[in-house]
Amino acid sequence: MRRDLELWRTRFLHALRYERGLAPRTVRAYGTDVADFLAFLRAVGGDPGGESPSPSGEGEAPSGTSIGFPGEPRETRTLARRYVRQMLERGRSRTTVARRLVSLRAFFAYLVDQGVVESNPFLGIKPPKPGKRLPKVLAPSEVRRMLEAPDPRSPVGLRDRALLETLYSSGARVGEVVGLRVGDLDLREGKARVLGKGGKERLVPLGRYAVEALDLYLVAGRPRLLGDREDLGYVFLSVRGRPLGDRDVRRIVERTALGVLGAEPVTPHTFRHTFATHLLDGGADLRTVQELLGHASIGTTQVYTHVSQARLRETYRRTHPRA
Repeated sequence: MRRDLELWRTRFLHALRYERGLAPRTVRAYGTDVADFLAFLRAVGGDPGGESPSPSGEGEAPSGTSIGFPGEPRETRTLARRYVRQMLERGRSRTTVARRLVSLRAFFAYLVDQGVVESNPFLGIKPPKPGKRLPKVLAPSEVRRMLEAPDPRSPVGLRDRALLETLYSSGARVGEVVGLRVGDLDLREGKARVLGKGGKERLVPLGRYAVEALDLYLVAGRPRLLGDREDLGYVFLSVRGRPLGDRDVRRIVERTALGVLGAEPVTPHTFRHTFATHLLDGGADLRTVQELLGHASIGTTQVYTHVSQARLRETYRRTHPRA
C-alpha cells in the first residue's frame, strides 16, 4: 500500500471545507498549491513506494495515481527546500511562494496528524520577505466616475451601479458581496449582513448613495433580470436571472474601469483597498477600519496606514513649493 498523496490531498481539502468551514474559493486555492507540489514530486521522481495505509484503508491506490514521499526527515526537508528554490528560480512572486508555504505547512500538518508522515518538512522553511508593494487605491474622483458610469435606464446598468456602490460603500470582499441575499440588506438602517472568511458573520455599512442605488435596483432592475425564473434570493443577478459569481463581478469592474479610466487595472479588491484608505484619510481609527474589513489581526489592516502616508507624501511633493 503506497503513501498516496493525491488521495490524502482530497481528504485534506474535504476537511478544510467541512470541518474547518473554509470558503470554497479558499479551499480551491489550497488544492491548487498542493497540486503544484505533487506535480513537482512527479517530476523529480519522489515516489519511493513506502508502506503506509491508504486513506480509505482498502489497500492499494489505483495504479498510476500514487505519489509517495521519502520517509527520512532529512530527505523530505531537502525536497521541500528544493521545491521552494525551484519556484523562485522560475520567477514565482514572493507572495505566491509565501502562500504556497502556508498551504503546504497546513497539508503536511494534516498528514502528521493522520500518521502518514513523521514530521512536517515545511515547518522550518521561512517564506521570502515580500517586497513593499502597496495596494492600488483609487482617487475620489476616479471612484465617482466609475460609480456614475453604468446606464440607469437599463436593468443591467441599475445592477452595475448598485454593485459598484456596494463594493465601495461596504468595503466587503467580492465573495461576500455575491453571497448577499435580499434578506441580508437593511436599507432603512443602512447596513448589510455578510458571511466572511471562516463562516464569520459581520455587519457592513451601506452609505446613502449605496442605499439609493440598491433600492432602485431592487424595485426596477432585479425583477426584470429575474423574469419568471425561480427566485433564490440573491441580490445581484445575471441577465439570465442567475446569481453573479466572483468572475462576473471582476468582469463588470474591469469593463467599467476600462471605459472611464482607460487601461488602469482595477479589480473588485481595489474598491476594498480604496474603502479602507479613504476612511483613514478621513480620520477613522485603525481599530474601526479593522472591524469594518473583518480582519482577524490588526497587522493586516496596518498596510493601509502606509498607503495613507504614501498618499500624503505624494500630495506634499506635488503641492509644496520647496518639496
